[in-house]
Amino acid sequence: MKYDFKAHELANDYPMMMSYDYESLLNSIERFGYDKAMPIVIFDGQILDGRNRYKACLELGVEPSFKEFNGTTDEAEKLSVKLNATRRHMSKSQKAMVAAFKIIKSRKDETIKKITIKQAVIEFGVSERYINEAINLYISNYTIAENVFDGTINLYQARLKIQELDQLVSNSQIVYDELNHLSIGDTELNLQNYINGDEKVTQLQADEISQSIDLNEQIKELKRQLDICKEQNLEMLNSYYCQYQ
Repeated sequence: MKYDFKAHELANDYPMMMSYDYESLLNSIERFGYDKAMPIVIFDGQILDGRNRYKACLELGVEPSFKEFNGTTDEAEKLSVKLNATRRHMSKSQKAMVAAFKIIKSRKDETIKKITIKQAVIEFGVSERYINEAINLYISNYTIAENVFDGTINLYQARLKIQELDQLVSNSQIVYDELNHLSIGDTELNLQNYINGDEKVTQLQADEISQSIDLNEQIKELKRQLDICKEQNLEMLNSYYCQYQ
């Protein structure tokens, strides 16, 4: 048995099985053999449906069954939605995120038929609130959105992570303000006197100036990181009000 099929991009719109579901699939195929009533669907020479079964068969050295789909790309996408939307291994959070990915993708690509939230609610069987939350997460923090997509975390846990980021930004601002306050005072005057060779500047003051220079460098770095956090946070807050209809 030698196959080298790749997954179709339509199949990649959906997450692979979590490890425990995949282990169950492996055990089932190893014990009972491949169920030929569930053929791997091939479209344009690529796997449209059955990536997990295909992977398991390659791993076990079991011969799978295949079925060619000869419809159009639009028909292939409808079939992909039909086969994947009701899959038990996908959580509600994953379904909402898949819907969000498809909605945003359809709005970015003019060649793809636009998908509305109301259509996605029907196709994926999750609430409009869930899909809106997934869209906002996708826009505000794509990395966390990917974690929801692959099933590592759910939308609630993602919300907590966003709150943690908000707190981090807030804490960073407090630390920055405190450090910045420490650098205010006679430091600039003392530094100028030190540069000018003013004898009034004692060794202790010189040491303080040296420490202050180091502190200012730390402040600059913290300010840079804080600006990045603020920018990301602002994008997240703006996207919170962005509703796709």
